[in-house]
Amino acid sequence: MRCSTVALVLLVLGVALAAEFEEFTNQKVTRRIDATTQVVKQTVSIDYKGSSGSYHLTLLHPNKIAHLNVTDSASKELTTTYVSEEQTNGLSYGSYRVQVPSGGGKMKVVVTYTGLLTPFPEKIGQNDNQLVLLEDNHYWVSPYPTAEQTTTVTLSSDRVESKSEQSPTSASGKKITYGPYNNVKPFTSSPLKVHYENNTPFLTVRKFLRTVEISHWGNVAVEDSFHIVHTGALLKTSFNRAEYQRNPNGAPAHVAKMKMSLPTGTADVYYRDNIGNISTSNFNEFSKPPRLEFQPRTMLFGGWKIIFEIGFNLPSEKYLSRSSDDSSRYTLSVPFLAQLEDVTYEDAEILFILPEGTKNAEVTAPFTSDTNSTGRHYTYLDTSGRQTLRLSKRNVLAEGVNRNIQVTYHFSRSSLFQEPILLISTWFAFFVLIMGVSRFRFQIGKPVVRSVTKTQ
Repeated sequence: MRCSTVALVLLVLGVALAAEFEEFTNQKVTRRIDATTQVVKQTVSIDYKGSSGSYHLTLLHPNKIAHLNVTDSASKELTTTYVSEEQTNGLSYGSYRVQVPSGGGKMKVVVTYTGLLTPFPEKIGQNDNQLVLLEDNHYWVSPYPTAEQTTTVTLSSDRVESKSEQSPTSASGKKITYGPYNNVKPFTSSPLKVHYENNTPFLTVRKFLRTVEISHWGNVAVEDSFHIVHTGALLKTSFNRAEYQRNPNGAPAHVAKMKMSLPTGTADVYYRDNIGNISTSNFNEFSKPPRLEFQPRTMLFGGWKIIFEIGFNLPSEKYLSRSSDDSSRYTLSVPFLAQLEDVTYEDAEILFILPEGTKNAEVTAPFTSDTNSTGRHYTYLDTSGRQTLRLSKRNVLAEGVNRNIQVTYHFSRSSLFQEPILLISTWFAFFVLIMGVSRFRFQIGKPVVRSVTKTQ
């Protein structure tokens, strides 16, 4: 009796879910897959019809999604809520609910993946080209029937070792077109595989820490700490330095230089690692935005890693503002990530060090963070310590979190003079102590008076 009840409940839930999925129909789906770099970007245009206001969006590889944006035909962002990770017909996907107008319309889905490309073979020679494998599905995975759909894959090279076929399939240079396919049933599975050449930088920031220290004396100090790994194909032999010096351009898959865009007004830039300052850098403060081009202490091949810091100062008047309603209320607005080209961020963290004496501090981010914490930081002349705010997020891209993080807090202007007064008082007390000590006599008994006899 109990088993039959459970089966009946599951049947009812299945029928309800099927009925919900049947409320929409995809009239036309046009999908463009950009696989020209290590980051795979899919742009999907969907013409749909339906009566419900909640559209179920299903995306493959949910654990590798770094950025998702859904907009309507007027480029207005639609409310998108993650539901769960599910599996149907052998396909694992993330399920999302998108609030759309009833009756039908158009939507644009932009989803960016990290770690979707796999080096194949896993090991190559020092001067070999890097080949990678792209895996997806020939059909746009959806819980709704699709009347017509087309998929176009753009590659970084026209050298294609192999590709899967699902008629009709056509290829021209760096582009492969699958479809159009008509009357596609929900959750239709057909593995898509493309094996091609891709020598673009495969750099992953394993650990990123941005430390922002706020001073009300006109300066915001920023230091970015990077732990970068080349996640491309490994070297199958030991590194040959003589061969590399003879022909440095003969190693197409390695990385020798990096570029980074810095915030407007950046000054006093430094670049260093554990050994010390690195001089192989060029900072152009007059470009918009300011640009830093630098060469790591060692080049990077597959599996190699580097750790370094880049620091700079920002003017307070550009990034720190005071409320017109409350003179003690301040807001700092800075980017979450460093704009370092050709990298993905596996684990990113930002630490704000506020001035001593701040109250009611809170942070506002344009994304959902994984962790938030507060603490205390002690430095010179601090008495009670400086409040810190820490925020972290995993698997992110600079384009996905390019809006600034805002930190709001209250700070009394009288606290600004706490450290100068403490410093002056300390020196005054020191001099008073010296004056007092110089007037003391450290002897027991009366002083001995010695007579001096003059000789004729």
